[in-house]
Amino acid sequence: LDEPTRRLFECCSIFAGSFALTDAETVCRFEGEGIEVLDGLTALVENSLMLQTESKGEPRFRMLTVIKEYGYAALITRGREAEMQERHAFAYLEVARSAREELLSARQGFWLERLTLDHDNLRAAIDWAIANGQADVALGLVGSLWRFWQIRGHLQEGMQRTEAALALEGGDPVVRAGALTGF
Repeated sequence: LDEPTRRLFECCSIFAGSFALTDAETVCRFEGEGIEVLDGLTALVENSLMLQTESKGEPRFRMLTVIKEYGYAALITRGREAEMQERHAFAYLEVARSAREELLSARQGFWLERLTLDHDNLRAAIDWAIANGQADVALGLVGSLWRFWQIRGHLQEGMQRTEAALALEGGDPVVRAGALTGF
């Protein structure tokens, strides 16, 4: 792989499970400088380092576990793990915030499917935020996801993650109130 494609490969190892093209463009926007993210992902698929599927006509990508672990080890070696985890968490915070309002709209079905596909990435973002004391990120995620957890029957998980986020010190009082009330 050329250097931009190699950096994109390493960056994509930050995702848990599958991810959408738009998520890769958000999280990996500077990792593949010199190539478009879609072109880089296509090269990775052609080199059997990435699998591509479709959901509702939109491409989704994922790596096999062994390949993902190799890419993640390379990301750590470059010293980019923390930065990529932070980008990942903030990207999925935006996904969750977008979904919060849409779960009450006519687009509910689309967003339930999207959150179901991204559930592993959302979990990873919450876990990172809690482990790193990022109260606003953790509280924003759990506050935005409660309705999804309720509809999809993940109440126990939602309660556990919400309690862990609420145990963090600090954070914006409005965001904390949103996590407490699910708003």
